[in-house]
Amino acid sequence: MSLDRNHFKKAKAIAVLLVLIFTVSVLASTVAAHSEPTTLFLRAKATEDVKIKLDWEITNDTGVVKYNIYWQVEEFDGVPSGEPDATTTEMKYTVKDLKRANLYYFLVSAVDSSGTSLAYGEDSNTPGEWADAGVLKEVNYWRLMTFVGIITVLFMFVRWKVPAWAEKEKATGGA
Repeated sequence: MSLDRNHFKKAKAIAVLLVLIFTVSVLASTVAAHSEPTTLFLRAKATEDVKIKLDWEITNDTGVVKYNIYWQVEEFDGVPSGEPDATTTEMKYTVKDLKRANLYYFLVSAVDSSGTSLAYGEDSNTPGEWADAGVLKEVNYWRLMTFVGIITVLFMFVRWKVPAWAEKEKATGGA
């Protein structure tokens, strides 16, 4: 009878720990989602010809109605005030008819209904070069650290608590 009670207590402790970890994870994601500013992550991928494929992600797209796309051969100094080279409602765009071996700079701006830029992202690439496939420029460190923390807690629990219970079971003879 005591063996069943001990196993029940251990199972209950594990369940409480898992619920606690899940709750903290959900709260951390909720707080991060509501407190982080809008950020746009742009990737410019070269193709085999004279095109650059742009795709992007945005952390908080509330209020975004379109994306203005700009490109030029010089670095940008913020969002340009002139007309965009292209506009889309999608989160991807292909720039065509560029000159091979020229370095181009790209800027995508998320725009609300009043024409205000909510966020923008920049990247650069050279058409016809396969070496740079484009990478995300930023990482959401809050979510990454939450995930690492949860994995660490679970690892520590399994590594030290479970063997201690097994030793206790052996020492008491399973009673």
